[in-house]
Amino acid sequence: TTENMYLMFAAETGITGFACALGLLGAVGKNLWRLYRRLPRGPSRDLAIASLVAVVGLSINMLTWDALYDPSIRVLFWTIIGVGLALARVTAEERA
Repeated sequence: TTENMYLMFAAETGITGFACALGLLGAVGKNLWRLYRRLPRGPSRDLAIASLVAVVGLSINMLTWDALYDPSIRVLFWTIIGVGLALARVTAEERA
């Protein structure tokens, strides 16, 4: 393995796959940041910033470790993203 998740994305999927991976991380981060800024103070807002920090932390960690190669970390990564996206949906339904 490459010990760098981004290099592994590029090596296995090419420039297109690398751009898609970065786009996914960017879109999730942008969504969580907007959600954090939009929500009133409370547990939902705290969960949004915690999810954002977790995604950013893992993204930085992927510079030095092929984190998504490890199944337990991969499941945790997708769970955090799922929590953030579910939170966006639930809070949107509450506002409607």
